[in-house]
Amino acid sequence: MSKHFDLSDGEKLLAEGLASHLKSVLSTDSGYCYLTNKRLVFCKKQMALSTLASPLIGPLVSAFRKQTRITFEVPLKNIKSIERNKHGFSYKDSLHLDSDQTINLQLQDEFVKCIEDMDIPVTVKR
Repeated sequence: MSKHFDLSDGEKLLAEGLASHLKSVLSTDSGYCYLTNKRLVFCKKQMALSTLASPLIGPLVSAFRKQTRITFEVPLKNIKSIERNKHGFSYKDSLHLDSDQTINLQLQDEFVKCIEDMDIPVTVKR
């Protein structure tokens, strides 16, 4: 998926911020996440700016830049539940989808609270 994040008609932005996609134990993508009243969107951090700029300035600039190129998006109606497990100093948020697929993310608390407010079950395990 290579389109950029934009709100569609009738869509409202509820939360946005840094997030990580935990693909496996050894593979993680850092990026930016958007939560709307219709979907959850993850945009992976693009490293092109880091490689073009100096080794010291590039990573610093890209760390503070909002990402908008969509890596994946999940319609909220497809999320059955979220399981929040302690993961180091943070949490791993496992999104269980209707298709029996699970997507593991590290989301900010604001995202989980908004999702819970939309009557999607959230289980927290410490």
